This record gives sequence, structure tokens and C-alpha cells, in this order.
Amino acid sequence: MLLDKTREDFMKRSIITFVILVFCSVTCFYGTAEALLPEADKLVGVWVTAGGDEIEIHREGEKYSGKPVVDPDGEKRLDVNNPDKTLRGRCLGDVEILNDFEYTGKNRWKKGNVYDPDNGQTYQGTITMKSDDEIKLRGFVGISFFGRTEIWRRLAAE
Repeated sequence: MLLDKTREDFMKRSIITFVILVFCSVTCFYGTAEALLPEADKLVGVWVTAGGDEIEIHREGEKYSGKPVVDPDGEKRLDVNNPDKTLRGRCLGDVEILNDFEYTGKNRWKKGNVYDPDNGQTYQGTITMKSDDEIKLRGFVGISFFGRTEIWRRLAAE
């Protein structure tokens, strides 16, 4: 009977310890992910490409995407180079040209895709923030070595 009581106490303590460890692990992971979001959100804003286009980058969940800023009074640029002929009449302002970039820490976003409306191709991409006002976007096929890099600058606030 004393042995059963000792075994029962041991089991209760083990279960309580396990629950506490799981709770702490989940809390620490969640806290770490949440702590990274403000740093990752530095990417959010309007950026000017090397060609002079303005791209607005926004967060969707924990991923980052971007689309061209369209002047409502300006001429609408169409997606004329899209390989899918049925999409060639759409306005580029409706096209996400940056998709699904994930923040990996140290001012780097990876695992995203870059759509180049000038040739209708989609590439894998990485983004590195060089400063609060400058990012380096690299689009590539397969491995990063086979690609092109552009420097984008944050649009100055008026």
C-alpha cells in the first residue's frame, strides 16, 4: 500500500513536470516568433526599384509579399509578357510580384518568389536589408549563383 502511494505520487509529479515543460517550450517558441515580427516588419513599406517602379511590400500572416503601386490617374501597365495568354490583359497593379518571403533573421527574407513583368518569368528570391532604407533583392533559377541582384530604396516619406 505504501509502495502504491509512492508510485502514484511519482506519476503525478512526472505528469505535472511534463505539462510544465511543454507549456514553457510552447511559450518560449511563441515568444521568440512574436519577438522577431517587429524586426521582420522593417521590410513593410513602399520601395523604389532600380527601374523606378514603386513596390508596396506588406505582411500576410508571417510571410511578405509586394505589388506595384498604381497611380489612379496614370496609364495602367498591363501584364503583356505573361506566359499565360489569358492573363496578359490584367493590370500589373493587381499582380503580386513578390510572394511568400519568410523572415529568417539577421535582416534576411528567403523562400520567396519574384515575378519579373518585363519577361514574364518567375524566379526564386532572397531579400537582404542593407539599411533601413535599402534592400538587396536577388532573383535566381535553381541556385543563387545563377541570378540577378537589384538594389531597391525605400520611398521617402512626404
